[in-house]
Amino acid sequence: MNKDWIIATIDKFWNPALTTIIMPLITVNPYWQLAIISAIWLFWVYLQYNQDKLNEFIKFIQDNPEAFTEEIVQTEAFKDGFLIVFESYIKERNKEKRNYIKNIFLWFTQIKDEDKNEFELEKILHILKICTLEEIEFLKFLKLNIEPLFNKKLDDELNRFKELRKEWKFTWTEWNDIPHITWHNPLTNFINIYLKEKFSDDKEFAIKSDYYHQLKKQVSNLGIFSYHIQMSWWWIGSWWITTRDEYNLNSIWKKFIEYILN
Repeated sequence: MNKDWIIATIDKFWNPALTTIIMPLITVNPYWQLAIISAIWLFWVYLQYNQDKLNEFIKFIQDNPEAFTEEIVQTEAFKDGFLIVFESYIKERNKEKRNYIKNIFLWFTQIKDEDKNEFELEKILHILKICTLEEIEFLKFLKLNIEPLFNKKLDDELNRFKELRKEWKFTWTEWNDIPHITWHNPLTNFINIYLKEKFSDDKEFAIKSDYYHQLKKQVSNLGIFSYHIQMSWWWIGSWWITTRDEYNLNSIWKKFIEYILN
């Protein structure tokens, strides 16, 4: 693609200031020309009023040359993903969410080219769009503070049953409980365990506990939890549904948190 043609095209349909923004990138890295020009053609109405966001995004690319190599950028899978991410970025009003989009995009670039089409990019970006920043902070809280407690409890229980099995010192009830360890210990049950360790003052603990459990109800409506319906066997020979407990984050939400924490 001819450099003079690029400049002429931008100047004809766009504010000449745009040239200053993109030329340092595509001059040094000409393999970016097609992707950048395609993005400008598709989203030029948004960009007319959002040149600062374009500048942010270009700088982000320039700051991560190891992620955006020529080999990666020239693939069709990357180009498709780039346009999807670019659209989300320039339409996103919140700066913090735009930073999360950068993290998601960096994760996307690290995936092997043959796996990029299987990456749930649109779904991840949709989750980011519908979540408030407060909800995102709660999800990060679950991932960084609560999940480690949950996993430790699970490991302790599994190790206990392994030892019992070695010596055959367990009841039928204990043996039957092995597959249900996670079901009997929902992830969110560990919120209070964590808070009790952090806040010795009962009033402060109660305030924090109420706050996090209200957030738990709020994010539950987004479908973030996997559920287990516990059943009880009655002597008449029928099943009876007794409870419906969330016991862990479902897979797509786990991925979402992992990507934004990249």
